[in-house]
Amino acid sequence: MLASDGLWDFLEDAEAVDIVDKAVRSGKGDQAAALLVEAALQRAAVECGMSIEQLKACPPGGQRRNRHDDTTAVVMYF
Repeated sequence: MLASDGLWDFLEDAEAVDIVDKAVRSGKGDQAAALLVEAALQRAAVECGMSIEQLKACPPGGQRRNRHDDTTAVVMYF
């Protein structure tokens, strides 16, 4: 698992591992990275006192950057 600091601002290591593990066990391993990003954005939204839809609707730039950092995740299986 590789992720930008935007993910780690909102998720602990163990939480990220649990999300990936749950995705793999449910046959959704190919969606693990998206689930990680979604979990981080959900946490960011709660901290900002808004819904995830409102957070995602913030235009790129300062308004969005004040609420959360860029969030990228890649999950690779060997």
